[in-house]
Amino acid sequence: MRAALTLSLVLWTFASACSDGKDYPSIQVTSIAFGDEGMIPLRHTCEGEGLSPPLKISDVPDDTVGIALIMVNKDDDTPAVAHWLVWGTKESMEFLPEGVETVGQPFEGGIQGDIPDAGLGYDPPCDDEGEEKRYVFKAYALDKIPVLEPGATQAALEGVIEGNIVGYGTLVGHFKGDL
Repeated sequence: MRAALTLSLVLWTFASACSDGKDYPSIQVTSIAFGDEGMIPLRHTCEGEGLSPPLKISDVPDDTVGIALIMVNKDDDTPAVAHWLVWGTKESMEFLPEGVETVGQPFEGGIQGDIPDAGLGYDPPCDDEGEEKRYVFKAYALDKIPVLEPGATQAALEGVIEGNIVGYGTLVGHFKGDL
């Protein structure tokens, strides 16, 4: 009986740690450029202008002070590869316009991280394999503003927001290049 209880507790702890936001209040992440599970328009990819899409983050909990956004290329059988890291004050992050400048501090109250092999800012979806890829815009409502310098890594941002998340939401887009 004790072993079964211990195993149940271990499995529950593991499942909670891997939930990636499922235990937090839901927040909304939307774009006028594409709908959830829709195709990302070419202008927001490497085959177009490579502009970041306009995003709106809403329905955040009242105790939200900061917001972090991590865009990843995520296929079920591969590790998540970051394509955009941006964070800042609640007010500065509630609406991200199209084409956020690729600099460390693109707007008042907002900071961007470094993407390996791409540098600061938005790294647009690209497909050189002829396969549809899935991109997840993960938004985290936070009870404090992340204190990181521009150019911080995905690991650094995830480490700073851990324990400060008060809401979570996603927007999923797909892209298949024209080979």
